[in-house]
Amino acid sequence: MQDVDKVWAQLAGKSVVERSLLALALHVHEIVVVVRPDMVARAEKDLAPLVPSLRVVIGGELRRDSVHHGLKALHDVDVVAVHDAARPLVKPEVLRRGLELMDCNDGAVPVVPLHDTIKRIDQNGLVVETLDRSRLVAAQTPQVFSALPLRNAYLNGETLEAVTDDAMLLESRGFVVATFPGDAWNFKITTRHDLELARLLLTTQEVR
Repeated sequence: MQDVDKVWAQLAGKSVVERSLLALALHVHEIVVVVRPDMVARAEKDLAPLVPSLRVVIGGELRRDSVHHGLKALHDVDVVAVHDAARPLVKPEVLRRGLELMDCNDGAVPVVPLHDTIKRIDQNGLVVETLDRSRLVAAQTPQVFSALPLRNAYLNGETLEAVTDDAMLLESRGFVVATFPGDAWNFKITTRHDLELARLLLTTQEVR
C-alpha cells in the first residue's frame, strides 16, 4: 500500500477499521482492537465512541504476538472471534455461521473456493506441479475458536514461526478446526486495487 495505512483508509465516509468494527459490534459481547503503538490515541479517539465497551491494546512485532495481546485483554469468555480489520465488507452472517459450529469443534474458519488454477513453483519460478484446486480453499476471517484451546495454544510452548492465521496454530496442535462458507465480498484489502474495488462496491451496492 506504499504510503497508505490501509486500515485507516477511507471507504465511503468511514475508515476501513470502522467498517469492520461496526459490522460485527452488535453480535459480540466485547471487542478488543489491537493496533500499533503510534495508533493508540487515534483508535481511542475514533473507535471507542462507536463501541463504549471497546478496549484498545498495543500489538506486537508479529501477527501472533498481536493476537496474544488481544487475548490477554479479553475477559473470561467461552468463544473468541479473530477478525482482520482489513476485511471491512464482512457481513454478520459469516460470524453467525461460524458460531453455529462451535458446539462440536475447537474452531471454525470461513472459506471460499479457488477459481484460478494453482501451481507450485520453485525458487527460479519454474512450475513444479499443478495442484488440485478442488481440495483447496482460501481462508477468511472472522475465525471463531473455543477460548480455552486458543489461549492455551498461545500460552503453552512455542508458537509457530510463520503463523498466518490462528487456525494454523490450532491445527498444528491437533485441535479440530471446521470450515464453513465464507463470502466473496469479504476480501482482504492488501493493495491499492483492493481498496479501489471496495470503494466501488460501496458506491454501487447496498453493502451497509
